[in-house]
Amino acid sequence: ELATKMEPAFNTKTGFPRSTVNLATGRAWCPSWARNSASFSEVTSLYLEWTYLARLTNTPRFQERMDKILDTMINMNKIKGLYAQWVNVETARFTMGDVTLGSRVDSAYEYLEKIYRFTNRTRPRVFKEYLDRIDSVEQELIKHSTPNGFTYIQQCSFDMNRCHGQFDHLVCFAPAMYALGAQEKENPNGELHMQRAKELTD
Repeated sequence: ELATKMEPAFNTKTGFPRSTVNLATGRAWCPSWARNSASFSEVTSLYLEWTYLARLTNTPRFQERMDKILDTMINMNKIKGLYAQWVNVETARFTMGDVTLGSRVDSAYEYLEKIYRFTNRTRPRVFKEYLDRIDSVEQELIKHSTPNGFTYIQQCSFDMNRCHGQFDHLVCFAPAMYALGAQEKENPNGELHMQRAKELTD
């Protein structure tokens, strides 16, 4: 019943849900200051819960809503292959915020690998999306400190013109994500990813 009352939030062109829904009236909206945008991690990290709910309640449309979100996520334009913190729920265009593996983005990357496992590895497109995004992380965000050579994941401005060494607290989950992905036999860079997981925890 609660999920059904939340469904109006998903009535967008992209399938990305609006941030808030009035359970009594069904009205859904994003904050006025966010320019019809929502946190990217919030709109892309619902798959496991809603898919499981679809199975428990025998409600296929819950699964269909999650599949639409996943399709949008895979097909949308990225910023140098990366996700930003805020996305327009109607156009699937990033609107503002940093490019990071930290807050408002972290779960988007993590869920790709989790979804691949949750679906018994029957969705190769999902794992390809994961690998493509990690390739971009490697190219754009992985850095090494001076003089000690510690590996870290930098955070960049929306236009990617300014980057700094801020290691957002939620980036702490990245090593586990790397390690999980490294275990997949379909990962051609498994050894590198496991090594990266070790480096990031040092």
